[in-house]
Amino acid sequence: SMAGDLTIRAGQVYPTTAGHFDIFAHNYTNGVGAQQGSITVQHGSDRYLPWSVGGTLSLYASTIHQGGVLRAPLGTINIGWDGTGTAPIDPIAGSSAPTTVTTSLTLARGSTTSVSAIDPITGRGMTLPYGVSFDGESWIDPAGNDITVGGLPTKSIRLAGKSVISEVGSTIDVRGGGDLLAYQWLKGNGGPEDILNNSGAFAILPSYGFNYAPYAPFNSRSSATNLLGEAGYVNSNLEVGDRVTLGSSSGLPAGSYTLLPARYALLPGGVLVTPLTAAPAGSRQLEDGSSIVNGYRYNSLIRGRSGRTSMERFEIAPGSVVRERAEYQELLANNFLRKAAESRGFEAPRLPVDAGYLSLGATDTMLITGRVRGESGRSGRGSLVDISSPSDILINSTGTTSTVGVLALQASLLNALNAESLLIGGSRSTTNGVSTVSVSTGQITVDNVGNAIRGTDIILAANRGVSVAAGSEVSGIGSRRWTI
Repeated sequence: SMAGDLTIRAGQVYPTTAGHFDIFAHNYTNGVGAQQGSITVQHGSDRYLPWSVGGTLSLYASTIHQGGVLRAPLGTINIGWDGTGTAPIDPIAGSSAPTTVTTSLTLARGSTTSVSAIDPITGRGMTLPYGVSFDGESWIDPAGNDITVGGLPTKSIRLAGKSVISEVGSTIDVRGGGDLLAYQWLKGNGGPEDILNNSGAFAILPSYGFNYAPYAPFNSRSSATNLLGEAGYVNSNLEVGDRVTLGSSSGLPAGSYTLLPARYALLPGGVLVTPLTAAPAGSRQLEDGSSIVNGYRYNSLIRGRSGRTSMERFEIAPGSVVRERAEYQELLANNFLRKAAESRGFEAPRLPVDAGYLSLGATDTMLITGRVRGESGRSGRGSLVDISSPSDILINSTGTTSTVGVLALQASLLNALNAESLLIGGSRSTTNGVSTVSVSTGQITVDNVGNAIRGTDIILAANRGVSVAAGSEVSGIGSRRWTI
C-alpha cells in the first residue's frame, strides 16, 4: 500500500498457496499538484511455474502498465477497477484512501498474465499439492475447507478500467491442464508410522527448478478443525535456500538439489532424503531399493556457499520404497472431485483440466489484440469470457465509433478470444452449477456486416435492448447455442 508510483521488476510475481497479495498505488499530491498513482510491472528472467495454488493477486491504481509476468496458478488475478460494483478495499489504508478508478490498463507486448497450471519452460501440466484427505472420501483444502463437492479455487482473470488494452504480443492465459494432489496416510498393514511427518527427512524433485522450497503450510488457526492438526508441506528444520549436493545412486544422478519438505516425495519423481549419523564412506545400494550416499548441505542464498557444508551420509529412497514403508493414497482433483460431485447428484465443478474464466470490463475503450489462451486440457471444458460495461456497446467490423459514451468492440477480435462461452453485456457467477448473470450494459447494437460473430455459446445481455442491424450476423457453431 503506497501513494505514488510503483515499479516491480521480477521474473514473475505471484501469491503463495491460498494466499492474497494485494498491491495498491494511490493517487497523491506533490509540489506540482494532484498526481495519479501508478503500477508498472517489468519483465525479468524467465522462471518455472511457481508451486503455488489458489492464491489471489490484485493490482489497483489509476494507471497500470503490465509488462512483466503475473501468475496465480489455478487462482485469481484482478487488475484495475472500472468504477462499477463495490470498490476494492485497501486492507492497510482502509477508508482513509479509497480506491480510485483505473483510467488506463495496458497489457504490454511480451507480458504474461496467467492462471494456468502449465509450466512455461517445459510446456507440461503440473501436479501441485493442495490439501489432505483423512478418510479417502473427502478433500480438505489448506485453509481447512471441505471442497469435496465445491469450493475449488477459481481460475479467473479480471481486467477492468476506463481503458483496457492488450497489445499485440501480450498473453492472457486461462488454459486448462495440470492437476491438484491431496494425500492420505493409511495407518495399518502398510506401516504404523507416517514417515513423511518427520522434521529430520526431506524430499527432492529432480525436475524442480527453484533454489528454495515453496511456501505451503496449512491453516494453523485452531478454527481450522477439519485439518486435525496437519501442518501441511512444511519442515521446521528447512531454511529458505537450503540445498544438498549428493553422490550418484541407482535412482538419482549425482548433483545439487533443492531440499523440500518430506511430503513432496509423494509427487511424481519425488525422492525421500534422510540424513544419517554414520561417518561418510563409499556409496552402496540396499536390498529394498534405497541407497546410501555421501553429500553435503549448504544454503545457496548465502554468498560463498557458507553454512552447513560438512560431508554427511544420506539415505536416498525413491517413491516406490517410500510406499513400501508406509501406505499413502494420492487423490487427484480431475478424477476424484468429478466423481465425488457426480456421485452426490451435483454437476462436476470446473476442474484444473478445464479452462478458466476471463472478465473484461471497460467504460471508454477496449482493445484486445494480444493472445488469449483458453484451450482446455484433454477432455476438459473451454474458457468462459465475459465483457461488461456500464456504457452502451456497439459490435462492428472496426471496433471504433464516433459516438461519445459507447464502447465499440471489433467482431473479429471477439472471435479471436476462442471462448467456449462468450457473454457480452454483463458478468456471470456460478453456484452449484447454476449461473447468474449480472447485466451492466444498457443497449447492445450489432452492426457487423461481413464480419460475423461466431462461437459455440454466445450470450448478448442488455437492460434496455439488443438490436441487430440489417445484414449483421451472429453465428452459432457446433452443438451449443447463442442467446439474446
